[in-house]
Amino acid sequence: MIKSLLIKVTAVCIGLVLLIRLLSISEGIPVSILTRPEPRLDELMQVIKVNPRHAYAHEQIAWQKYTQGNYDIAKTQALETLANNPSSGMAMSILMMVLDQEKHTGLATQAAQLSAHLWPAHDLSIWLVADFWVKNNNIEKAMKAWNIVLQQQPQGEYFASSRAATRIFPVLNKLAQYENSSQLFQPYHANPPSWWSEFFQYMVKQPNNLEAVERFYQQARLNGNTDKKNRQLYISKLISENHWQKAHDIWEKALPDDKAEFAGLIYDGSFESRYINEEFNWMLTDKNNIQVYFDTYSKKEGLRSLRIAFNTWIDDYWGFIRQYLVLTPGNYSLSFQSRANLESLAGLKWRVDCFKNKETENESMNITSSELLSGDYDWKEGHFNFTVPQRPDCKAQKLYLILAGENSVESRVRGDIWFDDLKIIKTE
Repeated sequence: MIKSLLIKVTAVCIGLVLLIRLLSISEGIPVSILTRPEPRLDELMQVIKVNPRHAYAHEQIAWQKYTQGNYDIAKTQALETLANNPSSGMAMSILMMVLDQEKHTGLATQAAQLSAHLWPAHDLSIWLVADFWVKNNNIEKAMKAWNIVLQQQPQGEYFASSRAATRIFPVLNKLAQYENSSQLFQPYHANPPSWWSEFFQYMVKQPNNLEAVERFYQQARLNGNTDKKNRQLYISKLISENHWQKAHDIWEKALPDDKAEFAGLIYDGSFESRYINEEFNWMLTDKNNIQVYFDTYSKKEGLRSLRIAFNTWIDDYWGFIRQYLVLTPGNYSLSFQSRANLESLAGLKWRVDCFKNKETENESMNITSSELLSGDYDWKEGHFNFTVPQRPDCKAQKLYLILAGENSVESRVRGDIWFDDLKIIKTE
Protein backbone atom coordinates (compact mmCIF):
# COMPACT_ATOMS: atom_id res chain seq x y z
CA MET A 1 0.00 0.00 0.00
CA ILE A 2 2.73 2.46 0.99
CA LYS A 3 4.80 1.77 -2.11
CA SER A 4 1.80 2.21 -4.43
CA LEU A 5 0.87 5.41 -2.65
CA LEU A 6 4.39 6.77 -3.12
CA ILE A 7 4.16 6.00 -6.86
CA LYS A 8 0.80 7.78 -7.03
CA VAL A 9 2.08 10.78 -5.12
CA THR A 10 5.15 10.97 -7.37
CA ALA A 11 2.92 11.30 -10.42
CA VAL A 12 0.69 13.91 -8.78
CA CYS A 13 3.55 15.99 -7.40
CA ILE A 14 5.15 16.47 -10.83
CA GLY A 15 2.10 18.48 -11.86
CA LEU A 16 1.78 20.28 -8.52
CA VAL A 17 5.37 21.25 -7.75
CA LEU A 18 5.55 24.19 -10.18
CA LEU A 19 2.24 25.53 -8.89
CA ILE A 20 3.41 25.21 -5.30
CA ARG A 21 6.62 27.09 -6.12
CA LEU A 22 4.63 29.89 -7.77
CA LEU A 23 2.31 30.13 -4.78
CA SER A 24 5.30 30.26 -2.43
CA ILE A 25 6.74 33.18 -4.39
CA SER A 26 3.47 35.10 -4.69
CA GLU A 27 2.42 34.68 -1.06
CA GLY A 28 5.82 35.39 0.42
CA ILE A 29 7.34 33.54 3.40
CA PRO A 30 4.72 31.23 4.96
CA VAL A 31 3.85 31.43 8.65
CA SER A 32 6.11 28.97 10.44
CA ILE A 33 4.55 25.98 12.15
CA LEU A 34 7.58 26.13 14.41
CA THR A 35 6.23 29.22 16.12
CA ARG A 36 2.45 29.13 15.81
CA PRO A 37 0.34 27.22 18.40
CA GLU A 38 -0.79 23.70 17.47
CA PRO A 39 -4.54 23.00 17.34
CA ARG A 40 -5.86 20.98 20.27
CA LEU A 41 -6.23 17.27 19.63
CA ASP A 42 -9.90 17.18 20.68
CA GLU A 43 -10.65 20.02 18.26
CA LEU A 44 -8.96 18.11 15.43
CA MET A 45 -10.93 14.96 16.23
CA GLN A 46 -14.15 16.98 16.12
CA VAL A 47 -13.20 18.33 12.69
CA ILE A 48 -12.69 14.80 11.40
CA LYS A 49 -16.07 13.72 12.73
CA VAL A 50 -17.67 16.51 10.72
CA ASN A 51 -15.44 16.02 7.69
CA PRO A 52 -13.56 12.68 7.59
CA ARG A 53 -11.61 13.83 4.52
CA HIS A 54 -10.20 16.96 6.18
CA ALA A 55 -6.53 16.56 5.25
CA TYR A 56 -5.12 19.29 7.49
CA ALA A 57 -6.77 17.80 10.60
CA HIS A 58 -5.32 14.37 9.81
CA GLU A 59 -1.92 15.96 9.19
CA GLN A 60 -1.93 17.75 12.55
CA ILE A 61 -3.03 14.62 14.40
CA ALA A 62 -0.22 12.71 12.68
CA TRP A 63 2.33 15.31 13.79
CA GLN A 64 1.12 15.41 17.39
CA LYS A 65 1.06 11.63 17.63
CA TYR A 66 4.55 11.39 16.19
CA THR A 67 5.94 13.88 18.71
CA GLN A 68 4.27 11.83 21.48
CA GLY A 69 5.97 8.65 20.21
CA ASN A 70 2.76 7.00 18.98
CA TYR A 71 4.17 6.02 15.60
CA ASP A 72 1.42 3.64 14.49
CA ILE A 73 -1.31 6.28 14.74
CA ALA A 74 1.05 8.88 13.25
CA LYS A 75 1.60 6.62 10.25
CA THR A 76 -2.13 5.95 9.80
CA GLN A 77 -2.97 9.64 10.01
CA ALA A 78 -0.16 10.60 7.62
CA LEU A 79 -1.44 8.08 5.06
CA GLU A 80 -4.98 9.39 5.54
CA THR A 81 -3.71 12.90 4.88
CA LEU A 82 -1.96 11.86 1.68
CA ALA A 83 -5.00 9.95 0.51
CA ASN A 84 -6.99 13.18 0.71
CA ASN A 85 -4.19 15.60 -0.18
CA PRO A 86 -1.34 13.99 -2.14
CA SER A 87 0.56 17.31 -2.12
CA SER A 88 1.09 17.40 1.67
CA GLY A 89 4.84 17.64 2.20
CA MET A 90 4.35 17.66 5.96
CA ALA A 91 2.46 14.36 5.93
CA MET A 92 5.14 12.92 3.69
CA SER A 93 7.81 14.04 6.18
CA ILE A 94 5.97 12.34 9.03
CA LEU A 95 5.62 9.18 6.95
CA MET A 96 9.33 9.42 6.17
CA MET A 97 10.24 9.48 9.87
CA VAL A 98 7.96 6.57 10.74
CA LEU A 99 9.35 4.50 7.87
CA ASP A 100 12.84 5.31 9.08
CA GLN A 101 11.86 4.15 12.58
CA GLU A 102 10.63 0.90 11.02
CA LYS A 103 13.99 0.47 9.21
CA HIS A 104 12.36 0.78 5.77
CA THR A 105 15.30 2.89 4.60
CA GLY A 106 14.53 2.72 0.89
CA LEU A 107 10.92 3.85 1.28
CA ALA A 108 11.95 6.50 3.83
CA THR A 109 14.48 7.89 1.33
CA GLN A 110 11.79 8.12 -1.37
CA ALA A 111 9.50 9.88 1.10
CA ALA A 112 12.25 12.35 2.00
CA GLN A 113 12.80 13.23 -1.65
CA LEU A 114 9.07 13.62 -2.26
CA SER A 115 8.58 15.82 0.79
CA ALA A 116 11.27 18.22 -0.40
CA HIS A 117 9.60 18.42 -3.84
CA LEU A 118 6.06 18.78 -2.53
CA TRP A 119 6.64 21.60 -0.07
CA PRO A 120 9.99 23.12 -1.03
CA ALA A 121 9.45 26.26 1.07
CA HIS A 122 7.93 24.74 4.22
CA ASP A 123 10.47 25.10 6.98
CA LEU A 124 9.32 22.38 9.38
CA SER A 125 8.91 19.59 6.84
CA ILE A 126 12.23 20.53 5.21
CA TRP A 127 13.87 20.61 8.63
CA LEU A 128 12.61 17.08 9.29
CA VAL A 129 14.00 16.01 5.93
CA ALA A 130 17.37 17.51 6.88
CA ASP A 131 17.39 15.52 10.12
CA PHE A 132 16.66 12.37 8.14
CA TRP A 133 19.61 13.01 5.81
CA VAL A 134 21.92 13.66 8.77
CA LYS A 135 20.84 10.43 10.42
CA ASN A 136 21.55 8.59 7.18
CA ASN A 137 24.99 10.24 6.73
CA ASN A 138 24.07 12.30 3.68
CA ILE A 139 25.38 15.69 4.80
CA GLU A 140 25.32 17.15 1.29
CA LYS A 141 21.54 16.73 1.05
CA ALA A 142 21.11 17.88 4.65
CA MET A 143 22.93 21.12 3.79
CA LYS A 144 20.60 21.68 0.84
CA ALA A 145 17.64 21.34 3.20
CA TRP A 146 19.20 23.63 5.82
CA ASN A 147 19.83 26.17 3.09
CA ILE A 148 16.10 26.22 2.29
CA VAL A 149 15.17 26.62 5.97
CA LEU A 150 17.65 29.44 6.54
CA GLN A 151 16.50 31.32 3.45
CA GLN A 152 12.92 31.26 4.76
CA GLN A 153 13.96 33.32 7.79
CA PRO A 154 13.51 37.11 7.69
CA GLN A 155 16.90 38.56 6.79
CA GLY A 156 18.30 41.53 8.72
CA GLU A 157 19.68 42.38 12.13
CA TYR A 158 17.68 39.68 13.94
CA PHE A 159 18.55 36.86 11.57
CA ALA A 160 21.50 35.56 13.63
CA SER A 161 19.19 35.09 16.64
CA SER A 162 16.45 33.34 14.66
CA ARG A 163 15.55 29.82 15.69
CA ALA A 164 16.89 28.41 12.45
CA ALA A 165 20.27 30.16 12.70
CA THR A 166 20.80 29.34 16.37
CA ARG A 167 20.19 25.64 15.67
CA ILE A 168 21.83 25.22 12.28
CA PHE A 169 24.88 27.51 12.52
CA PRO A 170 26.53 25.48 15.33
CA VAL A 171 26.15 22.32 13.23
CA LEU A 172 27.64 23.99 10.15
CA ASN A 173 30.47 25.39 12.26
CA LYS A 174 31.22 21.90 13.57
CA LEU A 175 31.34 20.61 9.99
CA ALA A 176 33.71 23.43 9.06
CA GLN A 177 36.26 22.14 11.59
CA TYR A 178 37.14 19.25 9.29
CA GLU A 179 39.90 19.92 6.79
CA ASN A 180 38.04 18.06 4.03
CA SER A 181 34.90 20.18 4.46
CA SER A 182 35.88 22.51 1.61
CA GLN A 183 34.22 20.35 -1.04
CA LEU A 184 31.02 20.29 1.01
CA PHE A 185 30.96 24.09 1.32
CA GLN A 186 32.11 24.84 -2.23
CA PRO A 187 28.64 25.17 -3.90
CA TYR A 188 27.71 27.85 -1.37
CA HIS A 189 30.98 29.71 -1.80
CA ALA A 190 30.45 29.68 -5.57
CA ASN A 191 26.91 31.06 -5.24
CA PRO A 192 26.49 32.46 -1.70
CA PRO A 193 22.94 32.31 -0.28
CA SER A 194 21.48 35.23 1.67
CA TRP A 195 22.66 33.86 5.05
CA TRP A 196 26.23 32.96 4.03
CA SER A 197 27.82 36.16 5.28
CA GLU A 198 25.94 35.89 8.59
CA PHE A 199 27.31 32.39 9.06
CA PHE A 200 30.88 33.61 8.57
CA GLN A 201 30.28 36.32 11.16
CA TYR A 202 29.01 33.62 13.53
CA MET A 203 32.16 31.55 12.92
CA VAL A 204 34.44 34.49 13.69
CA LYS A 205 32.81 34.97 17.09
CA GLN A 206 33.38 31.37 18.21
CA PRO A 207 36.41 30.70 20.45
CA ASN A 208 39.24 28.44 19.25
CA ASN A 209 37.88 28.58 15.72
CA LEU A 210 40.67 30.23 13.78
CA GLU A 211 41.58 27.30 11.50
CA ALA A 212 37.97 26.89 10.36
CA VAL A 213 37.65 30.65 9.81
CA GLU A 214 40.86 30.65 7.76
CA ARG A 215 39.65 27.81 5.53
CA PHE A 216 36.30 29.48 5.04
CA TYR A 217 37.82 32.86 4.21
CA GLN A 218 40.39 31.48 1.78
CA GLN A 219 37.74 29.42 -0.01
CA ALA A 220 35.53 32.49 -0.27
CA ARG A 221 38.48 34.49 -1.60
CA LEU A 222 39.23 31.90 -4.29
CA ASN A 223 35.60 32.18 -5.40
CA GLY A 224 35.75 35.99 -5.44
CA ASN A 225 33.21 36.38 -2.64
CA THR A 226 35.05 38.19 0.16
CA ASP A 227 33.32 41.43 0.99
CA LYS A 228 34.89 44.24 2.98
CA LYS A 229 33.00 43.52 6.21
CA ASN A 230 34.00 39.86 6.30
CA ARG A 231 37.60 40.69 5.47
CA GLN A 232 37.70 43.14 8.38
CA LEU A 233 36.18 40.50 10.68
CA TYR A 234 38.78 37.98 9.60
CA ILE A 235 41.60 40.45 10.16
CA SER A 236 40.19 41.28 13.59
CA LYS A 237 40.07 37.56 14.39
CA LEU A 238 43.72 37.15 13.40
CA ILE A 239 44.71 40.16 15.49
CA SER A 240 42.80 38.85 18.51
CA GLU A 241 44.82 35.62 18.17
CA ASN A 242 48.05 37.66 17.84
CA HIS A 243 48.66 36.70 14.18
CA TRP A 244 49.66 40.21 13.21
CA GLN A 245 51.81 39.43 10.18
CA LYS A 246 49.11 37.33 8.52
CA ALA A 247 46.51 40.03 9.28
CA HIS A 248 48.77 42.69 7.76
CA ASP A 249 49.42 40.60 4.64
CA ILE A 250 45.68 40.12 4.03
CA TRP A 251 45.02 43.82 4.54
CA GLU A 252 47.85 44.81 2.19
CA LYS A 253 46.76 42.39 -0.57
CA ALA A 254 43.24 43.83 -0.43
CA LEU A 255 44.38 47.43 -0.97
CA PRO A 256 43.06 48.98 -4.17
CA ASP A 257 45.71 49.38 -6.86
CA ASP A 258 45.81 53.14 -6.44
CA LYS A 259 46.40 52.75 -2.68
CA ALA A 260 48.89 49.88 -2.69
CA GLU A 261 51.71 52.25 -3.64
CA PHE A 262 51.41 53.87 -0.20
CA ALA A 263 52.10 50.60 1.64
CA GLY A 264 55.46 50.10 3.32
CA LEU A 265 56.92 49.95 6.79
CA ILE A 266 54.58 52.84 7.50
CA TYR A 267 51.45 53.37 5.44
CA ASP A 268 51.04 56.70 3.62
CA GLY A 269 53.53 58.75 5.60
CA SER A 270 52.82 61.69 3.29
CA PHE A 271 49.03 61.62 3.93
CA GLU A 272 48.23 61.51 0.24
CA SER A 273 45.70 58.69 -0.01
CA ARG A 274 42.79 59.81 2.23
CA TYR A 275 42.44 56.12 3.10
CA ILE A 276 42.00 56.17 6.88
CA ASN A 277 40.53 54.46 9.93
CA GLU A 278 40.77 50.87 8.69
CA GLU A 279 43.12 48.15 9.87
CA PHE A 280 46.74 49.21 9.31
CA ASN A 281 46.36 52.71 7.92
CA TRP A 282 46.10 55.96 9.87
CA MET A 283 43.53 56.17 12.61
CA LEU A 284 42.51 59.81 12.81
CA THR A 285 39.91 60.86 15.36
CA ASP A 286 38.47 64.27 16.09
CA LYS A 287 37.59 65.31 19.61
CA ASN A 288 35.78 68.24 21.16
CA ASN A 289 37.76 71.38 20.28
CA ILE A 290 40.32 69.34 18.29
CA GLN A 291 40.28 69.03 14.51
CA VAL A 292 42.33 66.44 12.63
CA TYR A 293 42.30 66.81 8.87
CA PHE A 294 44.32 66.86 5.65
CA ASP A 295 45.62 70.31 4.77
CA THR A 296 46.11 71.12 1.09
CA TYR A 297 47.51 74.61 1.70
CA SER A 298 50.48 73.98 3.96
CA LYS A 299 52.56 70.91 3.07
CA LYS A 300 56.20 69.94 2.75
CA GLU A 301 55.88 67.41 -0.05
CA GLY A 302 53.07 66.19 -2.29
CA LEU A 303 49.50 67.48 -2.26
CA ARG A 304 48.68 67.64 1.43
CA SER A 305 49.88 67.31 5.02
CA LEU A 306 48.19 66.33 8.28
CA ARG A 307 47.04 69.19 10.47
CA ILE A 308 45.97 69.01 14.12
CA ALA A 309 44.23 72.14 15.39
CA PHE A 310 43.78 72.55 19.15
CA ASN A 311 41.10 75.23 19.12
CA THR A 312 41.29 75.86 22.87
CA TRP A 313 43.47 74.72 25.76
CA ILE A 314 43.58 70.89 25.77
CA ASP A 315 45.18 68.71 28.43
CA ASP A 316 43.79 65.22 27.73
CA TYR A 317 44.83 64.40 24.18
CA TRP A 318 46.09 60.80 24.02
CA GLY A 319 46.59 58.74 20.90
CA PHE A 320 43.92 60.16 18.60
CA ILE A 321 46.41 59.90 15.72
CA ARG A 322 47.89 56.42 15.45
CA GLN A 323 48.92 53.61 13.15
CA TYR A 324 49.59 49.95 13.87
CA LEU A 325 52.86 48.64 12.46
CA VAL A 326 54.20 45.14 11.87
CA LEU A 327 57.97 45.49 12.08
CA THR A 328 60.30 42.54 12.45
CA PRO A 329 62.90 42.65 15.27
CA GLY A 330 65.78 44.97 14.49
CA ASN A 331 66.93 48.59 14.35
CA TYR A 332 64.90 51.34 12.66
CA SER A 333 64.96 55.07 12.02
CA LEU A 334 61.80 57.18 11.88
CA SER A 335 61.95 60.63 10.28
CA PHE A 336 59.27 63.25 9.69
CA GLN A 337 58.70 66.84 8.67
CA SER A 338 56.72 69.15 10.96
CA ARG A 339 55.84 72.77 11.47
CA ALA A 340 54.01 74.25 14.45
CA ASN A 341 52.39 77.20 16.11
CA LEU A 342 51.82 75.71 19.55
CA GLU A 343 51.58 77.13 23.04
CA SER A 344 52.55 74.49 25.61
CA LEU A 345 55.04 73.83 28.38
CA ALA A 346 55.91 70.37 27.02
CA GLY A 347 54.14 70.06 23.66
CA LEU A 348 53.62 66.81 21.76
CA LYS A 349 55.71 63.76 20.90
CA TRP A 350 55.55 60.66 18.74
CA ARG A 351 55.70 57.39 20.67
CA VAL A 352 56.35 53.80 19.53
CA ASP A 353 55.10 50.90 21.66
CA CYS A 354 55.06 47.15 21.41
CA PHE A 355 51.45 46.20 21.10
CA LYS A 356 50.05 42.74 21.74
CA ASN A 357 46.46 42.95 20.52
CA LYS A 358 43.40 44.81 21.74
CA GLU A 359 43.98 48.37 22.84
CA THR A 360 41.48 48.02 25.68
CA GLU A 361 43.66 45.32 27.25
CA ASN A 362 46.39 47.90 27.91
CA GLU A 363 49.20 45.55 26.85
CA SER A 364 51.50 48.25 25.44
CA MET A 365 55.20 48.44 26.26
CA ASN A 366 57.03 51.62 25.34
CA ILE A 367 59.96 51.31 22.93
CA THR A 368 60.88 54.95 22.43
CA SER A 369 59.59 58.49 21.95
CA SER A 370 60.55 61.42 19.76
CA GLU A 371 61.85 64.79 20.87
CA LEU A 372 59.30 67.27 22.23
CA LEU A 373 57.45 69.30 19.59
CA SER A 374 56.28 72.75 20.61
CA GLY A 375 56.67 76.46 19.88
CA ASP A 376 56.44 78.40 16.65
CA TYR A 377 58.61 77.12 13.79
CA ASP A 378 58.54 76.51 10.04
CA TRP A 379 58.96 73.13 8.36
CA LYS A 380 61.88 71.15 9.77
CA GLU A 381 62.95 67.52 9.97
CA GLY A 382 62.76 65.42 13.10
CA HIS A 383 63.95 61.87 13.55
CA PHE A 384 64.65 59.20 16.14
CA ASN A 385 66.03 55.68 16.19
CA PHE A 386 64.48 52.68 17.91
CA THR A 387 64.88 48.94 18.23
CA VAL A 388 62.08 46.42 17.97
CA PRO A 389 62.91 43.69 20.47
CA GLN A 390 62.76 39.95 19.78
CA ARG A 391 59.74 39.26 21.99
CA PRO A 392 56.52 37.27 21.46
CA ASP A 393 54.51 40.26 22.74
CA CYS A 394 56.07 42.66 20.21
CA LYS A 395 54.87 41.17 16.92
CA ALA A 396 53.07 44.47 16.31
CA GLN A 397 53.76 48.05 17.29
CA LYS A 398 51.74 51.22 17.65
CA LEU A 399 52.97 54.62 16.47
CA TYR A 400 50.94 57.44 17.99
CA LEU A 401 51.01 61.13 18.83
CA ILE A 402 50.49 62.14 22.47
CA LEU A 403 50.85 65.07 24.84
CA ALA A 404 54.39 65.11 26.20
CA GLY A 405 53.83 66.53 29.67
CA GLU A 406 54.08 64.57 32.91
CA ASN A 407 50.95 66.20 34.31
CA SER A 408 47.93 68.19 33.10
CA VAL A 409 49.67 71.54 33.57
CA GLU A 410 52.68 70.57 31.46
CA SER A 411 50.45 68.89 28.90
CA ARG A 412 48.14 71.81 28.20
CA VAL A 413 48.40 72.78 24.55
CA ARG A 414 46.78 75.26 22.19
CA GLY A 415 47.45 76.03 18.54
CA ASP A 416 48.30 74.08 15.38
CA ILE A 417 50.83 71.52 14.25
CA TRP A 418 51.42 69.96 10.81
CA PHE A 419 53.12 66.69 9.83
CA ASP A 420 54.31 65.42 6.48
CA ASP A 421 56.65 62.82 4.95
CA LEU A 422 56.88 60.32 7.83
CA LYS A 423 59.28 57.49 6.97
CA ILE A 424 60.51 54.38 8.71
CA ILE A 425 63.72 52.81 7.44
CA LYS A 426 65.36 49.65 8.71
CA THR A 427 68.96 50.49 9.53
CA GLU A 428 70.51 47.02 9.51
